[in-house]
Amino acid sequence: MAPTRFLARTMGPTLLALSASEYRNWHVFPQSSPAVVLLNGTILFACGVGIVQSHNVWHPPQALLVTALGWSILALGASRMAVPELVLSSVQESQGPPNALLLGMGTVGVVLCTIGYWL
Repeated sequence: MAPTRFLARTMGPTLLALSASEYRNWHVFPQSSPAVVLLNGTILFACGVGIVQSHNVWHPPQALLVTALGWSILALGASRMAVPELVLSSVQESQGPPNALLLGMGTVGVVLCTIGYWL
């Protein structure tokens, strides 16, 4: 279970910080460029591939969460690499930060911190 705990300890605080900073700085995203979205997608894709390559474990539930999150990060990165203009236009048309999504990211971050540091 050591790889699961290691990745949970890495991904948990990252998701907490990311959800808080994206909420706080949401106003900068509509002024981005497609190139920045593409670069972000490339970084996410590489991180997702790294997680999936080192941790493609589907049992127990803690490991499943880490693996599913790795696949989700990989897919998010691939979509941003494939259609950066579409991603940017959806952000520009939004009426503010996606509160439910950011709250969900923060909640998953808390769960991963719990798995990594206390379970």
